[in-house]
Amino acid sequence: MGIVRKKRKKWGVGLAQKDVLIIGAGPVGLTMANQLARYGVDFEIIDQKAGCSLYSKALGVHARTLEMFDMMGMVDKFLDRGLKGTGLEINFSDGLRLEVDVSHIDGQTSYPYLLILPQSETEKILEENLKEKFKHQVKWSHELMEIRQTSDGVEAVVNDSDGTENVLTAKYLIACDGAHSRVRHLLNTPFEGSTESVQVMLGDVKIDPPLESKNFSVFASPKGVIALAPFKEDYTRVIAIDFAKQDRGKDVKVSMDDLQDSIANIRSEEIKISDPFWLSQFTASHRQVPQYRYQNIFYAGDAAHIHNPLGGQGMNLGIQDAVNLSWKLAMALKRNVLSGLLDTYYEERHPIAASVLRRTDFLLKMMTLKNKRLFRLRNFVAGKVTSIGKVQEKLAENVSQLVHNYKDNKQSLEVNKASDRANGLKSGARVADASFQTSGVPVNRMYRVLRDGKFVLLVRSKPGSIEADVVGLLDYQRKFEERFGEFVRPFIVTSNQLPLEQIPVGVEWIADDKGELADEYGLREGSLLLVRPDGYASFSCPEIDFVKLEELVLKYLCV
Repeated sequence: MGIVRKKRKKWGVGLAQKDVLIIGAGPVGLTMANQLARYGVDFEIIDQKAGCSLYSKALGVHARTLEMFDMMGMVDKFLDRGLKGTGLEINFSDGLRLEVDVSHIDGQTSYPYLLILPQSETEKILEENLKEKFKHQVKWSHELMEIRQTSDGVEAVVNDSDGTENVLTAKYLIACDGAHSRVRHLLNTPFEGSTESVQVMLGDVKIDPPLESKNFSVFASPKGVIALAPFKEDYTRVIAIDFAKQDRGKDVKVSMDDLQDSIANIRSEEIKISDPFWLSQFTASHRQVPQYRYQNIFYAGDAAHIHNPLGGQGMNLGIQDAVNLSWKLAMALKRNVLSGLLDTYYEERHPIAASVLRRTDFLLKMMTLKNKRLFRLRNFVAGKVTSIGKVQEKLAENVSQLVHNYKDNKQSLEVNKASDRANGLKSGARVADASFQTSGVPVNRMYRVLRDGKFVLLVRSKPGSIEADVVGLLDYQRKFEERFGEFVRPFIVTSNQLPLEQIPVGVEWIADDKGELADEYGLREGSLLLVRPDGYASFSCPEIDFVKLEELVLKYLCV
């Protein structure tokens, strides 16, 4: 039955005025919704689908994304449902075997593995958390039809589940509606890049014999590439790039015979497939919108950038887009900051996605070499390079996305120059999850402290200065909250040498008895560090200088 079109309400006469309207309830949109709910932002989230995805789609949740979920207070829900893999193994037809071992990041993160979890499960967890913790429902079967930007925000025509057209109004609209974004098409936003002319078949099937390990396994030959990724209930994702089938029409459906034939053609070891749950095909592309913000409309996730699936980076990038933008939106809406802060979303996230697009494009070209001479040369070079321990560590950091940071952002460079600090965390650097003792919590961690969704100010006193530091800390907190609201959580940091009884009741303290704040953050006696709500360094100073801190924070938040 088609949509019954009823008379549209007039522009400007909406169902409700919201702060934010999220289009798309996949992993990115649902992450955005959970984050905005944490901050008490009034929002609506809609999706034209009837519910969460039934298909596995993206399978890998990387370490940095798990750290984000930790800061959101929900990482255990993901760990309980996923499988832990150590990385990727690549086997070539000439006998060469390469590995990317994610466990090389052990010591840098609490999550030194790849969590194998179907996207359908990721979406369920996020939707359940939104409903159970925040009592907020996704409006399923609601389709975006038109958008208009106004001086006050955005107006959107939305068809609800019975086909009625309604006008929803919001101050901001976030496009999280995927690679075929309706928002992008309605606004004619450029999606720059190209199609890689590589057709990919995939299927979620049972295989015989089953894989011995839980790692992603790739087999490459001059005939094509077969990738195998075990996930849940004895099912394995099979991805096939068959050079003999690159002239298939994009509308031709994939059959089990097609997939089985390609496996036999490319892979040297026999594998039988059965019981298909999902069969599909696509043509690999790499594209990106030139801007992430168009007045009061933002793009995130696949609506902003797409690339081939090598490395499983896409969903993770999108989730981190949402985390980056959400706290900035909350401050712009609720805390008297200029909207220029929102421009830093593009400035920080666009370069990271662009680098991933370049890297995955290069990897696909390397993996799909057809010339036998180049094939052998690639294998020789790759075999030599990946055997080096430091290279393995760098590969693991890249795959896990721990390497991503904002240190080269314009604001970060200006702050770092002004702070004049040779040691310690630079502005924009990822903040690791150090452990320590806090007032009232004998064993605490930075990511647990960040679950409040606030800036965290760490002021490390030295002998004889606690009283003055407490006065300065409380004065800074008062000024910050007068300007931005209750968006900062300050701590006096001490060590064994400093008596806790000197800290007044009501002032939160951290005892860095293990020295992790000193080692991980460079937070020495007589210095301070401001951590952003998304787990990156905002400002680090080798001296306890609240005047300079106020000046630089105002400059950053009021750009």
